[in-house]
Amino acid sequence: MRSGMTGLEVTVLGRTGVAVDGRAVALRPREAAVAAALALAAGPIAADDLVDLLWREPPRSATKSLHNHVARLRRAAPVVVTEHGGYRLDPDVALDRDRFEQLVARTDPDPGRAEELAALLERWQGPAYAALDAHPTVDAERTRLAELRLRAEESVVALCLLGGADAAIAARAEELATAEPFREHRWWLLMLAR
Repeated sequence: MRSGMTGLEVTVLGRTGVAVDGRAVALRPREAAVAAALALAAGPIAADDLVDLLWREPPRSATKSLHNHVARLRRAAPVVVTEHGGYRLDPDVALDRDRFEQLVARTDPDPGRAEELAALLERWQGPAYAALDAHPTVDAERTRLAELRLRAEESVVALCLLGGADAAIAARAEELATAEPFREHRWWLLMLAR
């Protein structure tokens, strides 16, 4: 995962977290949800839209509560910027999602990419944006990232195969094919690994 110039990071692949200079910041569940929603928005988001992402049935005091949660998040880590009546993540904040997408999109046969992808996949425990409840926007992004995750798992095996097949790679290829038997690419990787 790359670090922003300010050393601020937000993680949304699995458990939502915020880190400053590599140190995790303790967040309450709702502040973690605010950080996740801002990461999901990938730009400015109106306060009303943020409320919609955070509460299935917003309380009357949702806007005031939102302002309080944003203030707490800012005190914990300066990751939020107010913009045009709404909020956004500071542009210098590094997102694990962005680094993951960059690594999956690359097509060069660099074994170092396999190691980076494997490390990100290992840290990714649970669904993406875990701090957020079900919502059509959240669900669509979770589905998109889940597909990228499957491709990343396949890329790790494919990149490792460039260095030659061994028992560990063959075992991993078999695990992947068994876990998702309708993904033909996984069976192809298994045949190459054997």
